[in-house]
Parts: sequence; structure tokens; C-alpha cells
Amino acid sequence: MRGILEKFETWVDNTTGLSPELQQKVLATVFTVAVLWAVRRLVLRIVARRTQERAASYYHWRKGSAYVTYVLAVLLIGRVWVESFASLATVIGLISAGLAVALKDPLVNLAGWLYIIWRKPIELGDRIEIGEFRGDVVDQGAFTFSLIEVGNWVNADDRTGRLLLAPNGLVFTAVLANYSKGWFEHIWNELTVVVTFESDWRDAKRLLADIATQRGAKPSEDVKERMKRRVAEYMVLQTSLDPRVFTSIVDVGVALTVRYLCRPDERRRSAEAIWEDILDAFHERDDIDFAYPTVRYYDNIVEGKPEARAKPLAPASPASKLRARLEERH
Repeated sequence: MRGILEKFETWVDNTTGLSPELQQKVLATVFTVAVLWAVRRLVLRIVARRTQERAASYYHWRKGSAYVTYVLAVLLIGRVWVESFASLATVIGLISAGLAVALKDPLVNLAGWLYIIWRKPIELGDRIEIGEFRGDVVDQGAFTFSLIEVGNWVNADDRTGRLLLAPNGLVFTAVLANYSKGWFEHIWNELTVVVTFESDWRDAKRLLADIATQRGAKPSEDVKERMKRRVAEYMVLQTSLDPRVFTSIVDVGVALTVRYLCRPDERRRSAEAIWEDILDAFHERDDIDFAYPTVRYYDNIVEGKPEARAKPLAPASPASKLRARLEERH
């Protein structure tokens, strides 16, 4: 068998010019890559059978096994081609020094990836806004993370369908807003309803409070407990989670602002349900009406509160009328 291998090496040497030592390194490299690839495929197949209904778990196994395979491949193949790990470290150090200058942005993105893995400011499924980008995190890589875009030309934080690739380095240079990592898993949303001054605005306010209580999200006791821990962690004042309706005055009437809880991805649908309930409730009331910009002529002599009306002008005397005519002629 050994004689056959020696003849094969001699034939390859004569045909391609590769020395026996170089041939062994090439074969070792191919064998290492093949074994690592086969082991990864086997692991993923086993994981897929045990996590058929947990896509997120399989995703983490797939990404994590890829990173482990890459690191092992670099170490094992480097060991084949370099005499010792000490010399390998020297080569890597020299290469890194050059790459630090030539590839600044990719290295910053790589550092951002390590920061994301360590501190977890964003995770899969989070809805975030960072720099010019806003969307749901659907993938995380060594240099970029992927977002399904929300907003832009679509109102109420709904998805546009576009896939955005944002550089990981943004976590160092831009303010990151995470909809899913506030005090708890919900956000506050507000809707403003304006009724006329003549409407029974107190009853309207009670109606809106009832609708917000019925349609708004109701955090569980576990969520409330986590909120208390977050409040202590970030030194902010604890606030009530109950829906509220605030009253203010605008040009055309009384503004009633409904403030309620909803999930980040349910903002548009929750607002739609509340608006439909408001339309139905106001339709059944004759003493509550929506206000909107109109043109109105107001006679302050006969309209308004009696004590606040303007006094009518006294009729002019004949002498004053004659004097006014003479002045007009001159």
C-alpha cells in the first residue's frame, strides 16, 4: 500500500509539480474541511429532528455551529501549513496589523457583532430603530444584521416587505431604540379624539376610558413584577399600567387623548379596533359629536352666555346723520 502511495505522489509530482510534502498538506486540508462539514451537517440533522417546531432554536444552532466550524478550520488548517502555533500567531499578528488599517469598517462591524453577542442589545424578533433603519431583526451575522423594514411609506409601524442589511458597527455610533426591550414587552400608544365644545365631553371621556380598558393589552402579574425590577435597575419612577384619557383644549373643540398599552407589532390593529368602537359609541349618542375645522359666523349680540354678549349700538340721532352726510360730501 505504501508503495502505491509513493508511486501516486511521484506521478502527481511529475504531472503538477507539487512536492510530496505539499501534496500531504493539500490532502490534510481537504480531509479536515470534509470532516468538519460532515460533522456540522450531522449535528444540524440531529438538532432539526428534536426542534421541529422551534425555528429560533434551530437558527441559533445553525449559526453557532457555523462559527465553531470556521474557528476550528482556521486552527487545524493553519496547524497543517504552519510549523507551530507560535509561528501561526506571528503570521496572524502581522496580517491583523495590515488589516486593521486597510479594513477599518469591517473590523468595526466585527467588534459590533461581538458586542451584540455579549451585551445582547438586540436579539432575533426584536423591533428596533437604529440610525436610519427601523424594522424587525430577522438575522444576525458577523458584519451585518438583517431587518424587515417597518414604517417608511407605510403608516403605523407596519412592515414594508423590504429587507435591510445594517452594519453591526452602528451599535457604537447611533442611538439604538428597542421596542421589545423597554420596561416590559409592551409600548404605549396614543389616539386623540376631538369633540365639539357643545358635546358632553365628560361622558365621551368615560366612553373612551372603557373602550381603552377593553381593547388595550393587559400585562400579567409576571410582567408587572419584571417591570418593578426594571424600574429599580434604571432608576426611573414606576408608572401605572392602566389606560388613561387626558383632556386638553384645541382650536376646534375638546381634545381627549387615549393612552393605552399594546404590543409593538399590534399598534395598527389595536388602533383600528379602538377607532371602530369609538365610531360605534359616538353614533349612538346625540349629545356627543366629533369636531373638525369649519367656518362659522358668530353673532355676539344674540349668541353665547347672556352676561357675555355684546351690547347693541344705540340708534343714531337725526343731527348726527346730517353731520355724517355733510362730511361725506366734503
